[in-house]
Amino acid sequence: MDTIRLEQRLVEQWQKAAKDLGIHVTAPVELRDAAGQPFTCEALVHEFGSPTGAVVVSPKTERRVRAHLRSVGDRLWVSGWGRRLTGYNQRHFMEKLVDWGWFGKPGGEPTWYPERAR
Repeated sequence: MDTIRLEQRLVEQWQKAAKDLGIHVTAPVELRDAAGQPFTCEALVHEFGSPTGAVVVSPKTERRVRAHLRSVGDRLWVSGWGRRLTGYNQRHFMEKLVDWGWFGKPGGEPTWYPERAR
């Protein structure tokens, strides 16, 4: 997996979010486009954003893999969210995940997710 060109700070923020929020994140992640060509992104946030998860990329990575991302049309992809944060901020990440929405099994939401609290 070619991780040299990835924004390491964004990878680390999502790794921290996974541990802190009890969510499933693969960071970094190697994906395959519709033609089966591999490409690498900063993170895949499972069960949020779409039935197949949300791909998080830095603006630089987005420019490099945009065509690959477009060919995988069933995923939400987000460019650089969290990039401007100086460090991991639990509240900001929780708010963003709630905005993206839960797509996992009903009742499987993390305990902090508002739908779970009802």
